[in-house]
Amino acid sequence: MHNNMEYSDTADTTSVAVSGAADTVNSSSDKRAAPCWVSTLGTGVLFALAGLLSGFRTIAKATLPHILLPEQGISFQQTTDRIPTPRLLNWNIDQIYRMVDISSVQGASLLLLYAAMFLLLLLLTAQVFNRAFRPIHFKHAGLRGILEGAIETHYPLQSILLLTTTMLVAWLIWKVVPVHIPPSPAGTIASARMGYAWLIRLTALGVLLWLFWGEHGAADVWMHGRERWSAGKSLALVLRGFLWGVLTYLAAYISMPASLEPLLTKLHALGPFNRILFGDVEHHYLAGAAAVWFTAGCLAALLSRNNLPSRWLAALPLAGMGAGMVAFQWFSPTHLVKRYDLSPNVLAAIAFPYSRDHPSTGIPDGRLAARALAKKIHLTFGSRAAYPKRDVLVFRQYGPPVVVIQHGYTLDGLSADRASMANTKKFLEKKRYLSALGWIAFKHLFDCYAMRMEVSRTLNLTLEDLSYGPFATQCDEVVQTMFYTCAANKENQKLLDKWADPHRFAHPDRFSMRLIGDLYRRFGDKSKELFWYRRAEMPSSFMQHAEAEKPMFNTGSVSGRLMWNGKPLAGVKVGVIPWRMNGIPAWVALALQNNIYQIYSPRPYSRLFGPFQPSPFAFHWVSASDTTDSSGSFHIDHLTEGQYRVLLILPPDYTLHVPFDRQLQVRNAPSPFVVKYSAPSVNLGTAYMNWDNSPVQKEQKKTKSGMLH
Repeated sequence: MHNNMEYSDTADTTSVAVSGAADTVNSSSDKRAAPCWVSTLGTGVLFALAGLLSGFRTIAKATLPHILLPEQGISFQQTTDRIPTPRLLNWNIDQIYRMVDISSVQGASLLLLYAAMFLLLLLLTAQVFNRAFRPIHFKHAGLRGILEGAIETHYPLQSILLLTTTMLVAWLIWKVVPVHIPPSPAGTIASARMGYAWLIRLTALGVLLWLFWGEHGAADVWMHGRERWSAGKSLALVLRGFLWGVLTYLAAYISMPASLEPLLTKLHALGPFNRILFGDVEHHYLAGAAAVWFTAGCLAALLSRNNLPSRWLAALPLAGMGAGMVAFQWFSPTHLVKRYDLSPNVLAAIAFPYSRDHPSTGIPDGRLAARALAKKIHLTFGSRAAYPKRDVLVFRQYGPPVVVIQHGYTLDGLSADRASMANTKKFLEKKRYLSALGWIAFKHLFDCYAMRMEVSRTLNLTLEDLSYGPFATQCDEVVQTMFYTCAANKENQKLLDKWADPHRFAHPDRFSMRLIGDLYRRFGDKSKELFWYRRAEMPSSFMQHAEAEKPMFNTGSVSGRLMWNGKPLAGVKVGVIPWRMNGIPAWVALALQNNIYQIYSPRPYSRLFGPFQPSPFAFHWVSASDTTDSSGSFHIDHLTEGQYRVLLILPPDYTLHVPFDRQLQVRNAPSPFVVKYSAPSVNLGTAYMNWDNSPVQKEQKKTKSGMLH
């Protein structure tokens, strides 16, 4: 008994490894409370740091397949060379390399790393359980001992054997009890929680730790010659270890998903996995991991004591559990549905499941997605009185104008009236374009703007999508062609400034910088043109030519007047579509030669758009437009050098035959025209259109389409 009392005095006067402060024995509980708080909190913090290290590897291994393409080297999904990259897709290359290095650690190297981390935690836990366990310590306390480096060892062989045995048994527990993560149901986003296998693992580990390192455990009996092993004390150790395992499992169950993969796959419904989504996943997962490990450390420190010096110490593990619950709320279906609209009916609209080989997959699209959007923001389907279908006249160089039908709904059948546009725009801005319904909403609004020939709004919408919820693969080519074909007015130049803004877009290579320079050249802004060419490090010969070159022509204008049955055709939209243009790349020039056939194609585009019924997307080729005044006059300016065709959208009560109407007679039709330095302004004169709308003509007859030019 005397020996036991002597040991107790020695143990209580030993400095605590975590806090480094002396915990002097005193019968008064208020004097012991502060060191206990420091010891318990310090143990929890060190465990939390270990949890963060483990969580970093989990994050790297889980997220990299959603950031990189499945090929050699570093190649990012949804990014294209030679064009500006949205900031949300401009990944930190150093961070990605670190993640690749961390996730690539496998086999023996990974085993050694985990063994080293477990050994450090085991040494910490052993000293928390048994303060007399100090196999290596400095002979002199304080700074003197550290500077002199004089150390001494106690029980080195026993310590090594016990530590090795503990690690080996823990490894066997992990191997014998495999963890099976059930797949997440296809129509939900709920990630599986920690299964019962983790409960078995943690309780077995807890029993192991307490039997080996708890007071009166194997370490005490072997190294210090304490009281012999007894069934009662062994049962008490088993119960403490079991309680630690159960409480730690509970903390993990309420704080962390069992796997990130199901959620990451479903997050592609919002578009490409971008930096905002990565930050949300990383921060909340690491917060949950740190909370679980902090709770485990605090519980180990508390359950290792015979008598709690303060009942308020239980607040530490409870605080860890509370923090874990808060972090897990981001992973909950309720939160994700509310924030990102990842409801089962929206996920059911994913036609093609996500594939790394095809990064644009995994997005809700089509009629099912349109119905989900309509239900959420109160849209309607089909043509409505607010915006019924209309006939469009496309004027050619020879022959009568081609008549096509522009329906009053967008590609997915949603009504294109102004109320639907306002609701959709409000929805996208509220969600900052990060929604599983973002793509279908963007398409709807894009079609509404395009079919009204509102060029600047269409272009601005595309840039907003690329800035906040980038569908880069789908929008990159569109935004390029529109900047090459739109009118060079001040409004569109402000949009070009937005594309050049480094806070919104990165310009990672000289080709993307030259692209911006080429576009400023097209807009006639010589100073910005040369600035971007210098950034692109263009050759001196190129720069000399660019400096001496005359600014590209961009002040072309066209005007005219429209008469219908002897009266001014007022309030109709007139647009011009380029046919040939100067200062554009070859691939855009080739596309321009065929764009008109998207307007009056004799082939059906879809089941909603038949022959000579162009999809709204086809009208994004319009360079500029104007609405005729009360006299039927229109004026369109800031056109760049090129050849253009004229088209106009008739009022909804004008229903002509498609594709040609024999009852429509046109005199002095607005034929294709050219604007350039030698012909900066074109007046098409007055076009006289006469149409016989007698009741006999309501019964439409089939006519031959003929050859379209």
